Amino acid sequence: CAEIDYERIYDQADLNKDFWSVVGPASAEEFRQLGRGKLEMLKNLGLTPRSKILDVGCGTGSLAEAAAGFLDDAGLYYGTDLSDKAVAYSREAYPRPNFHFARNEMTTLPIDGQRFDFIVFFSVFTHTYPQETRALLAEAVRLLADGGSIIADVFEADIEGDSLGTRARLVLDRGRVVERGRHAELLSAGGLYRRLHDLSTFEPVPEDAA
Repeated sequence: CAEIDYERIYDQADLNKDFWSVVGPASAEEFRQLGRGKLEMLKNLGLTPRSKILDVGCGTGSLAEAAAGFLDDAGLYYGTDLSDKAVAYSREAYPRPNFHFARNEMTTLPIDGQRFDFIVFFSVFTHTYPQETRALLAEAVRLLADGGSIIADVFEADIEGDSLGTRARLVLDRGRVVERGRHAELLSAGGLYRRLHDLSTFEPVPEDAA
């Protein structure tokens, strides 16, 4: 990911002072509001206190903080991120025994032997190139429980080629966000691929508009 040095971004941040700013929000309250919004969306899609969540690109734990007050001891939260510093911060900030954090690579997830009811990619596919997105979706399918859901947000438009922009903000071609074969694989694995226009409202795109 040569276009963005994630470790340098975290090196320049004071996570003890403003852990929220490194992942985008302007305040701690906005950070927590976003986390609550993500959790509410998942609850509306069937999340229960006993559910198992994989949060790819967890950052400093916006969803983790919200989930910590919702999941019971039978539930599971697993967060992964490209930054070792994000992982280390989250391990210390959210120490529940059923909360785990690990570093992922750009196209692979460091998990085996576990299946998740919800696998979320919030602000991930807005920064991954199409081939990386497809690889991550394949990893998600591998880890998805029967009847589970994959949730992601993307910027999409009718463009020439697979994508437009740089890793800082990638727009994907509307007709090729997910290859037909990969989309069918997700469906056959019980996946629910939701494309969200605006993370501040978390409103899914209507099925007839997908």
